[in-house]
Amino acid sequence: MSDTEYRDCVSVEKTRRMLTRMRELLDKAEATLDPDFGTIHSDPVARRGNAAAIRADYLAKLQRVSGWVLRDAVADGLAHEMTWRWMGVSCQLPVGTLHRQYKAGGRIVVRDNVTQELDYTEPGQPAES
Repeated sequence: MSDTEYRDCVSVEKTRRMLTRMRELLDKAEATLDPDFGTIHSDPVARRGNAAAIRADYLAKLQRVSGWVLRDAVADGLAHEMTWRWMGVSCQLPVGTLHRQYKAGGRIVVRDNVTQELDYTEPGQPAES
């Protein structure tokens, strides 16, 4: 699939479905923290008290979905004439890393040590800390 074809397939409805799926997964993960989780579900794994493994499953799925939704957001931004540099700033990824991940055709994964807050009124310029 070319970049143009991919950008054309990013739809608001698809994004809404993916965001809804993310909320569902997050709610399910949070439910595993309930002290009664193992007793209120008929799932045999839950009955064994393995809530942490079930939570890990939901969170892994959430991470995969979020990477695809992030890729769609990048495609949408590029389709609306945002620059790679600004999309990199927005994702808080080095532009080379973002470009590589995007061109590879998979989901976009961000690093976990981001501390910068952005001011979106001036594209390309991170807010002063």
